[in-house]
Amino acid sequence: MRGTTPLILLLALATSLAMAPGANAVPSYPTNFAIDDAAPSAGFVTPTGMAFLPSGNFFVTEKRGRVYEVRSGVKRPTPIWVAENEVLDRSDTGLLGIAVDPQYYVNHFIYLLYVVDPDSNGTDDNTAAFSRLTRYTVNFTDSTAVIPASRTILLGTNWTTGVLETSSSHSAGSLRFGRDGSLLLTVGDGAHYEYMDSGGHDGAAFGAGKTAAYEDIGAFRAQDITVLPGKVLRINPANGHGYASNPFANGNLASAQSRVWCYGLRNPFRFTVKPGTGSADTSAANPGTLLIGDV
Repeated sequence: MRGTTPLILLLALATSLAMAPGANAVPSYPTNFAIDDAAPSAGFVTPTGMAFLPSGNFFVTEKRGRVYEVRSGVKRPTPIWVAENEVLDRSDTGLLGIAVDPQYYVNHFIYLLYVVDPDSNGTDDNTAAFSRLTRYTVNFTDSTAVIPASRTILLGTNWTTGVLETSSSHSAGSLRFGRDGSLLLTVGDGAHYEYMDSGGHDGAAFGAGKTAAYEDIGAFRAQDITVLPGKVLRINPANGHGYASNPFANGNLASAQSRVWCYGLRNPFRFTVKPGTGSADTSAANPGTLLIGDV
């Protein structure tokens, strides 16, 4: 907020979208809103998310698998993280979520949510894939890069433990921290959006080394609390496990069911935690009120 005036922060975006001749490049906005260009002439390629640091600087994710820092309004020339072969940049998939740890001053942790290219061959033509949540430590000296050895996969070490994606959409979504320090993330049902998908259309996504056959139920995965797709997940950022206070925790905090906070969602691509809500106690099962955009 700037005084009492709501503020919209807009990045200078250089995406692949072509603007029609004569189109107005200045967005319209409601009365009492202001528009700031937070990174003039930054030239991002399909930016998908941003997360602020305690200093007021911020990180920006690019869909293709890059993270840049914007420092004092200037995009740093070199990304702090590049993993274009690991990230599946196809249709709606890619690097889609980022969060900065509430204790960043102490630990320099950031979290990335993205869809993995299963063969990581540099050609993003896979339809079936899975989502992954990874934590990195940003270099303490100058914050210009992550420390490669700090890489910790909290969800989706491999296909069998990741969140299924079969249609190049309805995949990974957003990352937000609850007031209690829990890490919340949204994931779509991984099903086809072109028709009512009840399963049986993507045999190559299931079987040994891939997703278990019982998950071949299409969009109905969102209704099954024993699997991850179509949910809001609430996890411990230290280890990727669920909390005993989660509504469906079953005694095994590493299980999918113990990570589920909310189910029955089709494509909850973006969400936020309403400021001023929730409890600081993880055992209270109240990370805050979630406002979810279920596409």
